[in-house]
Amino acid sequence: MDFEKILIILFVVFGIGMFFIGIADLIKNNPKNYDEMSKKKSELNYLRIQGIIDLTTGFAYALLGISAYTGNFETKYFYVLVLAIALVRKIINMVIKNRLYKIK
Repeated sequence: MDFEKILIILFVVFGIGMFFIGIADLIKNNPKNYDEMSKKKSELNYLRIQGIIDLTTGFAYALLGISAYTGNFETKYFYVLVLAIALVRKIINMVIKNRLYKIK
């Protein structure tokens, strides 16, 4: 097995892990689990959005990795899309954090 296949398998495992972390974050940050005084609504919304971002990013990484591993998708495009997804994720996180700090 060559290095690229191992790297793609690691991305798939990483994506599946992020997917499950996103599900756990959504369950953990459910408003029903908190009383009114423990966390502010804006902070709780930020944490839920973060869980959704983790969920979708993990799903995208796993799907792209499986497609690249099976040969349905070229490896060079896989790396470009993984980088693009990571950049978009970082930009979304920064925008949400800035809006959260402006609210406070």
